[in-house]
Amino acid sequence: NAHHDRIDGERAALPTAWVPRSKPFWFTELGCPAIDRGTNQPNVFLDAKSSESAVPRYSAGRRDDVIQMQYLRAVADYWDDPGANPVSPVYGGPMVDMGRAFVWAWDARPFPAFPADLERWADGVNYGRGHWITGRVTNQPLAAVVAEICARAGVSEVDVSRLYGAVRGYVRAEVGSARAALQPLMLAYGFEAVEREGVLRFVMRGDAEPVAVGPDELAEHPEGGATWRLCARPRPRRRGGCGWPSSRPRGISRPGLRRRSFPTTTTRRCRKAICRWC
Repeated sequence: NAHHDRIDGERAALPTAWVPRSKPFWFTELGCPAIDRGTNQPNVFLDAKSSESAVPRYSAGRRDDVIQMQYLRAVADYWDDPGANPVSPVYGGPMVDMGRAFVWAWDARPFPAFPADLERWADGVNYGRGHWITGRVTNQPLAAVVAEICARAGVSEVDVSRLYGAVRGYVRAEVGSARAALQPLMLAYGFEAVEREGVLRFVMRGDAEPVAVGPDELAEHPEGGATWRLCARPRPRRRGGCGWPSSRPRGISRPGLRRRSFPTTTTRRCRKAICRWC
């Protein structure tokens, strides 16, 4: 649009020499803290030494690398769409130049020395729930890891659109089947595989939509009796720290990488039920 000066609140009748669509926008600083519901207020940060320290609205204050990753993916995907980012007829480029988008914050201090070396850098305590992408930029979406394992096994008809999670690293120590490679991920992140109409679909536990089942869809018991009969009762499940019922087994072995060290294969045995929100 043409630009009009506003002097003392009055819009000038004649436009300035500004030429509409003559140069692109740059995102000089965009980012999101790795904290629960960080996208509610991407600008706030946690720092006990700052008077501006705060958590995003409705946040439980837990670390959440997934929300940070999803925020950056959403921004990049949106502005990569020509429908949302039209090309200027003046300079022949998109309205928002994503080649000039700068994410806050990439730290020049070497990872994992920062944030691990607290004696040298005291602000390392803020890293876990902060805006830093150092040490996180190589995280992969759980959906992408599962899709790659299936592709390497020659399985192309898969649906991973309902998988959520950030994989910091995953290594198989021996040659095995795709199912063997997927099993530790299924236990660690709490998802299942089901076949529907020739497509292998992966879904998070507890995310299935309730389905109404009426009497006409039930089989009549040959001995008669009650209209409804309970055939199987799920075992009671403990609740995670957020209060939601746990969707993970009571005990799991979780292979993975340590967050604050050089890549090292570890196996964690967890006896506490944790839901995927915790």
